Amino acid sequence: MDNILLTAPSAAIPNQNTKAYKLLMLLANGRLCAGKALDIFRGTERALLNNLKGKKHRYWRIITIKEGNRNVAYILDYRHLSGNWFLDQEARTEQAAIHTGKSKNKAIQGATRLPVAQTDHNCALKALSENKKPTED
Repeated sequence: MDNILLTAPSAAIPNQNTKAYKLLMLLANGRLCAGKALDIFRGTERALLNNLKGKKHRYWRIITIKEGNRNVAYILDYRHLSGNWFLDQEARTEQAAIHTGKSKNKAIQGATRLPVAQTDHNCALKALSENKKPTED
């Protein structure tokens, strides 16, 4: 646990007394079972993991262990625990590439869907304005 505090950028460490800090410390102590994370964080662990993996906390590389489609455990990449600044940075660089790639793909999906969403919205506005017109007898 002390190794991550020595090698991680200070901006990567969440504020103490936050759920993100507690999750990071649990991960630093070893494999965290998904069921235990659910019990501790009451369903907010996914958002916390995403925050730790993202830009806000300088891209912690957290591996999700799956059985089928179910998350069963989370593990902090060994390079963050190594006490070696270069290995820590290597893990962060990999995670940044993964995170920004996912972000790019979501942006592309959103851009692809934009014309359909605009058409649907315009149709809904038209229907709304037609329903609000006073009837003429």
